[in-house]
Amino acid sequence: MAGPDTTDAGPVRAPVGYFIAETVAFLSELMLLGTLGVVGWRLGTGGLISIALAALYPALGALIWALWIAPRATRRLKDPWRLIAQIVLFLVAGVLAAITGPVIWGVVLAAVGIGAFVAARVFAEAP
Repeated sequence: MAGPDTTDAGPVRAPVGYFIAETVAFLSELMLLGTLGVVGWRLGTGGLISIALAALYPALGALIWALWIAPRATRRLKDPWRLIAQIVLFLVAGVLAAITGPVIWGVVLAAVGIGAFVAARVFAEAP
């Protein structure tokens, strides 16, 4: 995500809230991948199937992120589509986590992840 960094007059000081929101958003991304791994493991029937799904789900999430959401993605979506994709990923991971057991974890992951990305955009656009 491109945030406030420079103008023709020199560097711009971003609000502290922007950096906090970006930090929480980054940590949420990591937790998203970890949650997808746990979900894959729990959805498997055991043995190699669980191992394969535990590797496949986070890899699929990382691939989606790398192709369309990451700051250096070659086919990066423009807002609001990028935000919608982020929201969908967090909702899917949250629902899958809730289905496989840790309901509170799924709700918290989705709420914090979505909230952090929305907050980062709000702070990035603030004067």
